[in-house]
Amino acid sequence: MVARACLAQFDSVQAQEHMWSMVRSPEQIDQLLGVVHEQPGMVLYTLVHEELRKHLEDGCRRLMVPHIPVLDPVLGSMGAYFNAKARARP
Repeated sequence: MVARACLAQFDSVQAQEHMWSMVRSPEQIDQLLGVVHEQPGMVLYTLVHEELRKHLEDGCRRLMVPHIPVLDPVLGSMGAYFNAKARARP
């Protein structure tokens, strides 16, 4: 939804959306990175599990594609507001 809302701000851009739900293993990340390799583009993600997140980020860097953790600013603001730390739980 965030990607669609952002894309709506660009008149001349047409993007193909790929969505992977319930990504829970490095193998699943490797599969999606294979698609990104074949069809390069920005990767917006909501992974909070540290190990999986690092695996995805490393893969995106290797493929030289931009990758954006869309939950980070929201979790940071909520953490500051509630004076609490997010659990990083999927």
